[in-house]
Amino acid sequence: TCFRHNMRALLVLVAIGVFNSANSLQCNVCTGSTLSYCGDGESSRMGVINCNETRSVNFHGDGYIGKPRAVCVTATYPANFPKIVFRGCGTFSDQTDPCKYLEDTKLFEHCTWCTTDKCNDKPQPVDKI
Repeated sequence: TCFRHNMRALLVLVAIGVFNSANSLQCNVCTGSTLSYCGDGESSRMGVINCNETRSVNFHGDGYIGKPRAVCVTATYPANFPKIVFRGCGTFSDQTDPCKYLEDTKLFEHCTWCTTDKCNDKPQPVDKI
């Protein structure tokens, strides 16, 4: 009856939660200069973020065409010396190139993106003095 119906609904929600957490993308996360462990891509010293968490940046807003897609991103912000490397997770439309978006609208450079767990650990170019 009502109890049985509520238990079924609860089991479905638990199953969905387990499925989502088991299948969510995990990305390395850090911010540091190109001369730091973050710039070098030393993944053993980086944090890890689950892209389904609220700390993930959502670039797939209202009015975007396509489905949301979580990606791991690495990009360099050139306004400082040494330049600053950001690694983390973002959600973009599957019709959008994440790096083109970040380079064109947020002025990042040396951007790369990927869609497998902890794939954003490649070294970034080092500033020359």
